[in-house]
Amino acid sequence: MTIEPLVSVITTVRNCEKFIGEAVGSILHQTYKNLEYIIVDDGSTDKTREIINQFHGDRRLRLISFEKNLGRVTSLNTALAESKGKYIAIHDADDVSMPERIKKQVAFLEKNPEYVLIGSNIVEIDTHGNQVGNPRKPTENADLQFSIMLKCTLANPSTMFRKSVCDEHKIRYEKRFIHAEDFGFISRLAGYGKVHNLDEILLEYRRHPNNNSKVNFSELDSSSTEIARLNLWHLGLHLESSQVKRIRALISSKGISKDHVLEDVSVLLKAIEIYIKKNGEHKYKEIESILLRMPNWLGRKNILLKSSYKSLNTKIRQLRKELGGIEG
Repeated sequence: MTIEPLVSVITTVRNCEKFIGEAVGSILHQTYKNLEYIIVDDGSTDKTREIINQFHGDRRLRLISFEKNLGRVTSLNTALAESKGKYIAIHDADDVSMPERIKKQVAFLEKNPEYVLIGSNIVEIDTHGNQVGNPRKPTENADLQFSIMLKCTLANPSTMFRKSVCDEHKIRYEKRFIHAEDFGFISRLAGYGKVHNLDEILLEYRRHPNNNSKVNFSELDSSSTEIARLNLWHLGLHLESSQVKRIRALISSKGISKDHVLEDVSVLLKAIEIYIKKNGEHKYKEIESILLRMPNWLGRKNILLKSSYKSLNTKIRQLRKELGGIEG
């Protein structure tokens, strides 16, 4: 009889009385049973703690309560320190994990020891549970590793990772990356092995006015830009934060700085070339998508009339040809 490895599921919560009951229930009703569920309540002032205590009959659940708000980073690191599982799964207090999420992610990691981190596709729901979005993420390591350099590609509350890697390399959530601590954590973890995203919806991600990406957008963007800058620095590109911010906006289709577009596309193309040289030949769907959009960023008129733009577009076409994106 095969012994299932212990999985530590961690949730941090503050004032989430409307959704916490459904979130907790979705973990305790997983088809995978060998788990411990650590919830850190970060000084809630509503009925969150009372609702969690209604599940006290399930001995797998352990509630750690802070009497005052210490912040999400402290809560996450506390949960990490208390975790005893071989694998750690993240689950947010307002989301719903599908019944077989843990089972399927454990099965993948058990079969593929070279992978340190796994996520899944998600469906976005509103406060009433109605579907409002169905985003798709890259699935393969080659695409994910490139994308993670610049943005938090994985849906963090869908992730599971190896605790041994965190312990060996002292990877923890960092306060310097306020509101982007997940991105910083994932970026470091991805440096020690392969990453995968299951092409299956295993999580309902709740969209509402209090989402971190809405309430704390400015700090989230600044911290994410700094993480991307450090990632590019490790690739050998020493850039100013302002340029990294513009490049992130480009790839996310959030704006083009016409005064800097030639420089920004040139640097991004250089990053792609270095990454491919470092990682070898793969089918880079994410990179191909970026290369395909680059001429639009440069502007067709500029490519026709300006030699510098035309020269850069030639380099883009050549790289696409080498990757098999275009014929001849």
